[in-house]
Amino acid sequence: MINIGSGELRHKGWLNLDYRLSLKKNNLVCDLRRQWPLASQSAKYIFCEHVFEHFGYPDEIKHILAECYRILQPAGVLRVIVPDAERYLRAYVGNDEAFLRQVGGGVTSKICVINKMMRENGFHRYAYDYEKLKELLDECGFRDVTRSRFRESEYKELNLDLDEPERKLVSLYVEAIR
Repeated sequence: MINIGSGELRHKGWLNLDYRLSLKKNNLVCDLRRQWPLASQSAKYIFCEHVFEHFGYPDEIKHILAECYRILQPAGVLRVIVPDAERYLRAYVGNDEAFLRQVGGGVTSKICVINKMMRENGFHRYAYDYEKLKELLDECGFRDVTRSRFRESEYKELNLDLDEPERKLVSLYVEAIR
């Protein structure tokens, strides 16, 4: 079980990959934009929360997905969680002040809330909705791409309190099979 782009959110029992980890048990320092030092078909599950939006589209993210595909065993599952651009844009268009206020972090202008999510001080490089993420996963060879929900994976191992509660309101949950 591999947690890619784990940052400080390391999961017990998972191999945590990030470019800035301390080298402790179950941590692997790895630039996700390069080939990962893992054997092909060595993982049953890959978990990835709020990571894809930090990489360029299409080249960087397609490389990362190719590595996910390579690492996963046949019928292995990739769980991807990203900020839900559609949710933000619907809130903007629908003037959902409650949502915008809640996620805005003190930002008062609607467009500033959108820019905050889309750009995240220069750390976000691409915004996803379900349609685009599904298309991308399909292109990279994944099958059975489906929407999921907060802590409602069909797979027991992916329901072990992995999804961060503070991201529930703003996240898109997607699972795909190799």
